[in-house]
Formats: sequence, structure tokens, C-alpha cells
Amino acid sequence: MEIRIIENEEQYEVYLARVEDLFDAPEGSAEAEELKLLTLLINKYEQENYPISSPDPIEFIKLRMEDLGLMDKDLVPYIGDKAIVSKVLNRKRKLSIDMIRNLHKAFGFPLEVLVQDYEVTSERKGSPNSTRAHTKRRVDRGSKSYRGAQRLSDLTR
Repeated sequence: MEIRIIENEEQYEVYLARVEDLFDAPEGSAEAEELKLLTLLINKYEQENYPISSPDPIEFIKLRMEDLGLMDKDLVPYIGDKAIVSKVLNRKRKLSIDMIRNLHKAFGFPLEVLVQDYEVTSERKGSPNSTRAHTKRRVDRGSKSYRGAQRLSDLTR
């Protein structure tokens, strides 16, 4: 078999099948050398044609926490108090450079994963979950009731 750079999917499949055949080749043999060369070519082809994107930083942290048996509170020394940890894990606050450094040093989380950009969901003014909006609605309702009572009293005079 003449080995060349992989140019298409068909050639890729042929090389994969050949790697399976050569998998148990004795060390130092011509087959072992062919296996090494094919593996390099296959890896190059896969990197160019099937790139693997970096995982989302928050999903990565949650997955590693599960793997390591960590709870949210275990991240407090590295991220900040419980409220900040909660905001980060619930995508209400982004990881800071210090948080990223701390997580990398403490747990070996890859920097290239932690620095990836990700979506943060903010509580927009007026959203049902916004404390500020909830308070404003309560005050407005009270004001309207009060104004309504004033008008009623004006009518009954």
C-alpha cells in the first residue's frame, strides 16, 4: 500500500481499516512503522475535517465538579462567597481572571477551556425574576391603590 496524505473521506476510511489490521504489529517491525505513519496522517485529517470545539467553561466546571465529588461550597475559596459561586454556575456572572487562575491552580482545569467566551443570562429590568422589578411593581400597585382611594374620596365629598 502506498501511503499518501489523506485527501478525501474514502481514503480516510481505507486508512482506518488498515490501522485496525496493524494494531497488534510487533514493535520495531515495518508494520509498526506503517501504523505510526497512518496514525499521524489520520490525526492530521481529523483535526482539519472534524475539529473539536472547546467545551463551554461552565458545563466543564460542573462536569468536573461531579467527577471530583465537589459541591458548590467547595468552590468558595477559589471563586468567592456562596452567592458568587451560585451566580457563576447559573450563568449570571462571568468568570474573572482571578477565578480562572484559582480554578486552574487548584484543580488543573485547562486554561484554554476556562477562558472560552460563554453566554451570561442577566436579569433584565422588568423581568419577572428581577427583585428590582418586583419591588417596583409592588410600589406601583400601592401607589395606584392610594391614588384610587384619593379619587374615590374626592368623589364622595
